[in-house]
Amino acid sequence: MKLEILIKMVGLLPRDPAAAVNVRDLRDRFYAGDAATGIKLSSELTNLRRALNEMERLGLVKALPALAGMERLPRYHLVEHKLYSYFMHSQVALGVHWSQRLLAPLGPVAGEADLATMAAQARLSRREQTLRDHVRVVPDGIGRAFASVSDEHLRTAVEALEAGRMIHVEYTKSDGSTVEAELSVLGLAQKDGSIYLIATRSMGGDPVHYAMHRLRSLSLLHRRPADLRSGFNIDAYIESQHQLAHVRHDRPIPVRLELLVQDCALFHFRERPLPGQEPIVPAAREGWHRVTATVRHTVMLVPFLWSHAPYVEVVGPASVRAEVADGIRKAAALYGSTVPTCEAQEGKVTATAERGER
Repeated sequence: MKLEILIKMVGLLPRDPAAAVNVRDLRDRFYAGDAATGIKLSSELTNLRRALNEMERLGLVKALPALAGMERLPRYHLVEHKLYSYFMHSQVALGVHWSQRLLAPLGPVAGEADLATMAAQARLSRREQTLRDHVRVVPDGIGRAFASVSDEHLRTAVEALEAGRMIHVEYTKSDGSTVEAELSVLGLAQKDGSIYLIATRSMGGDPVHYAMHRLRSLSLLHRRPADLRSGFNIDAYIESQHQLAHVRHDRPIPVRLELLVQDCALFHFRERPLPGQEPIVPAAREGWHRVTATVRHTVMLVPFLWSHAPYVEVVGPASVRAEVADGIRKAAALYGSTVPTCEAQEGKVTATAERGER
């Protein structure tokens, strides 16, 4: 059977057994709107019977007895789960299966397409079944729960993308303050358990990504056309933002990071090198190596270095060394006589509060 005929039949045949149709009903739909076929009615019916018989052989349709008092013609309906296994390529099914957990927060915008069901019904080879059952893709991190995002906000964001309309949002910043903005949505991206709304605030403005779990409200502006950015490439944007790593506005220039790494921790940098990392060389200090890399100063750079604090010394640049050292001193204060407190306005920490005053 030709693929175009199969696809057309799938679009015309009902899924519900109660709505099953016979070949004459199907003929009226199949040829509706077409120019004269040049073949007899009997030949058209014969062609459709052949197609239905082939689909029945494949398990894609099921034949039901004719209704009492009607022509003695069997009625047909689609077997939905068989369609999934027939049309979904096995490698696509594996990809869907592996990504289910990672993509779970984006489920509300998937509409009625039950990809998980389709993947479960796909025909897999023995090797592919082994991969499905014994290979997993796991989110990076320490196992925290996904950030809570409103299903309605997700649906409205996608509706704005489809309709080319702006949205109005109330957004809570990390310091607790709230801002309102009218945005043109350019895309959505999920990273490390959070979903980001990529949008512009003005015509011609630079794209910005907003954490959707911080949205207090999101509404569609039906009468406000969005800045569609026909040339916008979401993959290029994510790459330019270093996988949405939030480059610090006060440190926009890449830094040449120089580290001394104790041998016991060196595998972190050998197995998963930093971007722009140069060859690792022995240091003058016995049992240590020098690691050098040119990196963007993102909000996670200093916390990453803190996580290796007992085994990694920042040699340069001086500004990064100072930030790391300052944080380590304040962390040590948690186990000393004073406890650091956050100064929200400056975004800094000061070890001034006495222990117990939290």
